[in-house]
Amino acid sequence: MNIHRSTRTRCLNELKELGFIKGSDSHIVLCDPVPILRKLKKQRRLLEEQIDEIVSIDDENQPQKQIEAPLRQRDYMQEATDAWNLYRPKDYQKIRRISSQLVKAIDIHMKELGVEPHNYKEFFSILKTGIERSDFWAKTNSSKTLQSITGIGSPTDKKKSNVYSLFNDGVEAPSNSLAEEERVDTIVYPAAYRAIIDEYDAAQTLYSQACQNRSLTDDHRDYIVRTENSLKEIGLDPASFRFKFGIRDWPTDTPEPSVSRVVNWTYDDEGGYSYGF
Repeated sequence: MNIHRSTRTRCLNELKELGFIKGSDSHIVLCDPVPILRKLKKQRRLLEEQIDEIVSIDDENQPQKQIEAPLRQRDYMQEATDAWNLYRPKDYQKIRRISSQLVKAIDIHMKELGVEPHNYKEFFSILKTGIERSDFWAKTNSSKTLQSITGIGSPTDKKKSNVYSLFNDGVEAPSNSLAEEERVDTIVYPAAYRAIIDEYDAAQTLYSQACQNRSLTDDHRDYIVRTENSLKEIGLDPASFRFKFGIRDWPTDTPEPSVSRVVNWTYDDEGGYSYGF
């Protein structure tokens, strides 16, 4: 195979420059290739290191791409639950977790009232004021639940009308949130407690009358002791149920209240309450 003269000359010159051959074109001498190959390998390694260094410096100067964490999906049912429990009106039931159908009804009411979607705190803070300003919803209403106000799923026209009225009554002065430990809800006892509490009331009344008539006997004292023990057996403190009669000679160490007792409890068979104890 014939090689073009210029190509042959160029190849020979490259081999001479690398050190593989020496001599004239007419008298070529081959050189030991091992040291030459070692030298070339070393040069290549140094060149690669220089390239890596240049690339590394360039990467450091490039703005780092921010890796954004995926957004956590909001739990609207839990947000609604927390907001209701913070703003629920006095004596209205606390909710462990709002159902999907209940939050659906709430969202529909909020949309029709122009409240920002999922801003449950704003909605319930206003609704609470409206409820507390209403004699019916604050006192007369026998089912003190959120569902009784808003309905569930697709609310009826009546529920929409109720929420509309309550919301507009409270929109000028939204309520503040209230932590659970700060609440003073009406206490709801099981109906089975009624007879025990009523008997303690009767024992106190008889004891007071006997003191006034100076006819106090051991039977009156025993009656007080027995009824107070009955209260303690069901986990109640007799001090919470004492009247202020101004009696010094009391047969137990139960203190008399500083003011007349205010009845602030009811029973679970009254007014539609269904609390468990």
